[in-house]
Amino acid sequence: MSGESKKLSVLMGDVIGSERMERSRLHQVFNDSISNVNAENRSSLLSPLTITLGDEFQGMLPSSALAFHIANALRLRLLFEAVPCRFVIGQADIQTPVNTELAWNMLGDGLASAREKLNRKQDANAYRFSMLGAPEREDLSARQTLLDAFGSVLSEAERGWSEKQLETIRLWGRFEGNADRIAEERGVSKRSVYYTLESAGWDDYRSRREALHAYLRQCVTP
Repeated sequence: MSGESKKLSVLMGDVIGSERMERSRLHQVFNDSISNVNAENRSSLLSPLTITLGDEFQGMLPSSALAFHIANALRLRLLFEAVPCRFVIGQADIQTPVNTELAWNMLGDGLASAREKLNRKQDANAYRFSMLGAPEREDLSARQTLLDAFGSVLSEAERGWSEKQLETIRLWGRFEGNADRIAEERGVSKRSVYYTLESAGWDDYRSRREALHAYLRQCVTP
């Protein structure tokens, strides 16, 4: 082991209900999505998102804020393909060299607890958080509760989106919020685009997402 540990953020995730999906399509969608996220965030990732099993992955990042940002982008990308995924954003004290090629063969405090939280299959929250430290600490417990509550609010909104709402949200990202382009692509009126986004609670969702990201950026280290 190296003589000096490094406090990092670990991002873990897996596909929900993969056993009910068509295997070849799941493999292509999941692998393509992970590869695209790695390419888009190459300069920020300490260890790239690495598929450890057919439907699970993990990666190492410098901050929880970045881990959440990537988790949310990947969650939406996969939802657009009807492949729901859940995540854990965890803190880890890595006591071995950081593997910059693949997120394998590293040891440290926090990794096991993050994995344990990911494996809680009955938890409907798609964004779970695993903080490093003594669980009896009141400040740590309060922060953990707040973060998980934020994640649950976002998850509930996402689960309520219809196929039409998901497609409109996908196009919102593709066309950078240009409602005219979205309306043309969908063959509907501009008013219909705004109505679909409003019924999806898109503005509230983005506000809450940004609030969580800002909290992680300002109050959680790493």
